Amino acid sequence: MDFAFPPNANHVFKEDRRSPAEVAATPGNGYNEPDTHPDPESLEVILGWLGRTGESITRG
Repeated sequence: MDFAFPPNANHVFKEDRRSPAEVAATPGNGYNEPDTHPDPESLEVILGWLGRTGESITRG
């Protein structure tokens, strides 16, 4: 089991560098705004996990 807590990722692993107060004051929290993107650290963790999982499946 892997745990990751990227400091600049929101709960859907998109990068969000706003303060908690700024997030609370924003209706909808901007999850689908045009300039949103995956948090780079989260993406690295996810891709690494997928790579390791894929290797273990193919080795069977």
